[in-house]
Amino acid sequence: MYNHEALYFTSTIILVDDDPSFLKVLSGRLSEKFIVKAFSHPHEAIAYLKGIQKLVDTISPSAVVDEELEYGERYLSITKMNVLAENKTKQEMPTVVISDYTMPEMNGIEFFEKISEMPVMKILLTGNADLDLALYAFNRNIVNKFLVKNSPKILSDVEESIIACQHDFFRKCSYPILNNLNIPDDSLLRQRNRGAELEKMMKDHHVVEYYLIDNIGSYLLITQTGERIYFICMVDRQFSEYAEVAVTSRAPVEIINGLNERTHAPVFLSEDDYKLSTKDWASIVRPFERKNGYYFCVIK
Repeated sequence: MYNHEALYFTSTIILVDDDPSFLKVLSGRLSEKFIVKAFSHPHEAIAYLKGIQKLVDTISPSAVVDEELEYGERYLSITKMNVLAENKTKQEMPTVVISDYTMPEMNGIEFFEKISEMPVMKILLTGNADLDLALYAFNRNIVNKFLVKNSPKILSDVEESIIACQHDFFRKCSYPILNNLNIPDDSLLRQRNRGAELEKMMKDHHVVEYYLIDNIGSYLLITQTGERIYFICMVDRQFSEYAEVAVTSRAPVEIINGLNERTHAPVFLSEDDYKLSTKDWASIVRPFERKNGYYFCVIK
């Protein structure tokens, strides 16, 4: 099982509570950091969720993975990932649903049971008297988290839980994508962590969206301001394979030397790049740094 997210982007939080005062306070607080849709009636929330369930198809394996027909191997499609990154409607995808337990039409557990087939993370808000019921729902995977509504830290607790649940949502959605890929043994995706360099890049540049673009561990990053950054990873085997191709096709000596010395390599970011002959690789060759057993470069 891979411990990586193949993608992550801004999504929608659903709130359900029949208490208008609490709903207004919680919605207002969360709207400062998240996209929020609030409902005072669970039936309205169910109708809304079922109406946009098709958005989940935009992050299915078939939506982002290509099949190489000649060999039957499957790879991530940079083109499809770019299309997904540019699709603004995906932000309407609900990833976390938060519901109060005590409601007149149906309680929170009954509400979550009615949307059990939807791939959303579920947070139940409950009173002290209902903790046993909340624990029952948690142990049976009806809810993913439960929080005591009258806690003095409830607003900050909800915020922290949303962030954790969003990452859990995208990690779960990534399992079928990654399992559909041909991931080699030397891929960074087989390591537990993404790597310090990538994590630092995400933090320093305030990255809010990211998309895996190959089976080694390269990502398209998108910052708060909309800047696109490519974090490209390579391993020794790839340098050797490219060098062999470059020598066979009599590529320029500086390209061959860069590959042999592990300092420069071609980076293919579009279908047109793959059509280039090795003699034209100079236009897509980038400098690489070596860290922790792999190589990386950053393209802005």
